[in-house]
Amino acid sequence: MKFAICDDCIESQNELRDILDSFKSEIPITLIEAYSSGDDLYAQYKDNGRYDVIFLDIEMPGMSGLATGHEIRKIDKDVMIIFLTNYERFMGASFEICTFDYIKKPPDVDRLHSVLIRATKNYQELHHRLQIKLKDKLLELEVNEIIYIEYHERYVHFYTTINEEPYKCAGKLIDYKKKLIPYGFLECHKSILINMNYIRSIESESIETKTNVHVRMSIKNKSYYLKKFKEYSMRYLI
Repeated sequence: MKFAICDDCIESQNELRDILDSFKSEIPITLIEAYSSGDDLYAQYKDNGRYDVIFLDIEMPGMSGLATGHEIRKIDKDVMIIFLTNYERFMGASFEICTFDYIKKPPDVDRLHSVLIRATKNYQELHHRLQIKLKDKLLELEVNEIIYIEYHERYVHFYTTINEEPYKCAGKLIDYKKKLIPYGFLECHKSILINMNYIRSIESESIETKTNVHVRMSIKNKSYYLKKFKEYSMRYLI
């Protein structure tokens, strides 16, 4: 798990880093990076990728923690944002952006430990893996790397974010349906399962993905797809 600490107080950064370091024997922490302003964190995040957990101080010069959280949430709906502050009056506003948790400063070690245990479980749920058998090898895909899968001519084609061409394996769609639907997949056609995380819009006759692909759907069931997608999206709307 990759962590970011954003706090204009260097002493607070170091204190939190020391606590995180003490948890490394049980929390899978691979990286801890620190920022002294929301502007710096957002610039880095926008241009160079993701963190799994962000500890975000609310009161900072320049872009506040709340404003930073709002902007980052537009880019990444999965990152776990944990706000840090001395004042409880900000709690309500912080939860408007799907905050993972809220911790008063200075952080209580036991409280922080329990939050990180939950964060680890959440991370593991987001990174479930699916094993598929290709012609010449066994491949493990992270579920969140799969955009959609389609059954065609006795093969299941896996369209992913990690390969331009689909992975192809023998089998039937039903072999994967029960496994993937609990993780946000929608059966939008008798031969297609789509990851709702990658749906940009549901149109009149197809579903557009965030990778600019139009996927077939069963038109007669459009209202059902709209309902399921709305339920899924409500968890992340800000």
